[in-house]
Amino acid sequence: MVKRRSKIVIFICALMFLVLIAVSYTYLFSTGSSQETTLKPGYGVVNNSQFQIESGWYQNFSTGYVKSAKLNYNGSTSKAVLMIMVDQFQDQSTYENSYLALSQKNDWKVSSTNTENREGIQVKTIQVTRTGGGETVQYYFFQKNGKYYQILIDMTTSDPSQFFNNENYKLNQTVNTIIRTIT
Repeated sequence: MVKRRSKIVIFICALMFLVLIAVSYTYLFSTGSSQETTLKPGYGVVNNSQFQIESGWYQNFSTGYVKSAKLNYNGSTSKAVLMIMVDQFQDQSTYENSYLALSQKNDWKVSSTNTENREGIQVKTIQVTRTGGGETVQYYFFQKNGKYYQILIDMTTSDPSQFFNNENYKLNQTVNTIIRTIT
């Protein structure tokens, strides 16, 4: 009788141990769900920061969201905008090195640089153009709430000034909304 009782106790303990492992496994892997499924409409996410996006824009999760948020536009009035990316840097050093490296890229030339105030935040801008033409990237670097960010607009056009004149309001509104609302 004692032998049978000890076997039952061992069986129950082993069963409880297996149930505990199964519950722990389920809990660990179900709470690690991606931000993609919990992201509110009209918002984007990069790393541990959320931001609002203007109507018509959506986050394309093909690149993930840990380091970069890739935004696409539904029905752009111009096919020149390829993408807007929002990047969050790990620290100030990485942020500054990224900004400085733009002027040293092979096959690219700096078209313009500026520092401006957008939504009460100091923003460093730099525009680079592929030496052979055909692609221009506008960067916006800023720091907010102790975090370091860059927004870039990558476009394929031989005349970026004309493009920015045509799409200036839409792009400025989008960049300003991201800067204003990112947390």
